[in-house]
Amino acid sequence: MNAPRHGISTEINLKWRELRRDKGHFETIADCAIYCLPGLRACAMLFNGNLDAGDDLVEAFLEDVLAWRPAGDDPRTPAGLTLAFEQFLRVQFANQSRRIALSISPGQTAGAWMTADEFFEAMARL
Repeated sequence: MNAPRHGISTEINLKWRELRRDKGHFETIADCAIYCLPGLRACAMLFNGNLDAGDDLVEAFLEDVLAWRPAGDDPRTPAGLTLAFEQFLRVQFANQSRRIALSISPGQTAGAWMTADEFFEAMARL
């Protein structure tokens, strides 16, 4: 599978890190999902290398999270919902490596094969 040449944007990663730390509480999971949607979409697009496939993944996650309540943090908080999304990706893709395009400098990308765990470790460090 060839990923498009989109690099991981530091701005997107910092937003993901902010969401992972945000303990703000929403009345419903749906309200929290609306607030987190740009970050979820960006993360899924980076993980899949394709916006449409990323949107399909987010849609499947939201259907899943609304159908059952994941264990762990409250999914009505951005931190809880993003943690549930990370767990969802880990379950869906287990230890399968995926080709992720990373920015190495302005205008340059390099491909890296990563599992979901490695992807989220990289996101957390940026």
